[in-house]
Amino acid sequence: MRGTEHTDPHHGPAGQRGYPHSDCTWPDVAEELWENVKDLPDRVIDKITHANAFNFYEIDPIAVGGGRQNCNVGALRSRATGVDTRIVSMSGKDARVQGNVDKPVTARDVWATLAGHANASPKQKSD
Repeated sequence: MRGTEHTDPHHGPAGQRGYPHSDCTWPDVAEELWENVKDLPDRVIDKITHANAFNFYEIDPIAVGGGRQNCNVGALRSRATGVDTRIVSMSGKDARVQGNVDKPVTARDVWATLAGHANASPKQKSD
């Protein structure tokens, strides 16, 4: 298996971020990730945020994108001015089991919500 020869403990981890699903911090992913990695050495941050994934998939989007200065969060956001990043409710059941807006939604909350929805009557499902 490719990569097993490395002894660097940071060789494998890669941050999976950015897709707006119920248990992520989108659209504030970059800021929240930074709070978790800012005290690490730059080479480790690079590995976690992109280098390990680039190595795994054998790609170099930074080269294709015109260099690192064009591929950082600020540069990419400035090119995506037409992208709506507002948080919008799409109705449906609230996965925050207790309705606590300050509580992060977990996979367990989503599972419980979906399980409850599956057991509801047709009228309850449309409410």
